[in-house]
Amino acid sequence: MDGDRRGAAGGARGFGFGWLAMLSAVGSGWSAILYGTILHPNGISWRVLYLAAVPVLTLVALLRRRLPESGRRLGQRPVRAQAGLLIQAGGGLSRAVLVLALGPLAGAVLIATRFPQTGGRELEAIAADLTSPDAT
Repeated sequence: MDGDRRGAAGGARGFGFGWLAMLSAVGSGWSAILYGTILHPNGISWRVLYLAAVPVLTLVALLRRRLPESGRRLGQRPVRAQAGLLIQAGGGLSRAVLVLALGPLAGAVLIATRFPQTGGRELEAIAADLTSPDAT
C-alpha cells in the first residue's frame, strides 16, 4: 500500500534520502579530520571548512535534479499558490527572496549588536573564556 501511495518515485526517493544521510555522516567525519589534522595545527580558521563542503553540496544538487517529485508533492497546490502570492506581492522573485532573507539577517544583526564581545574572535578563544575558572 505504501508503494501505491508514493508512486514509482518511492524507490528513487528512498535512495536519495539514503545518500543524503550518508553524505551528512561523511561530511561530519571529514570535517573533523580536516580540522584536527590540517587546519587547527596550522592556525587556519575553522571557517575554511565551508569551502570543503562545496564538492559535497555539488553532488547533492546533482542528485536532486535526478530525483523526480512524488505525486503527493506535485498535488500541493495551496503551497504553490501562497508562494505565488508572496512573489506577486513582493514585486518579483528577487524581492520575495529578500523578504525571506530578512529573518536570518535580522538575527545576525541582533547577535552582532547584543553580543559584541564575540566579534572578530576565534571559536577557541570564546570557548576558552567560557571554560576558564574566572568566567564564573
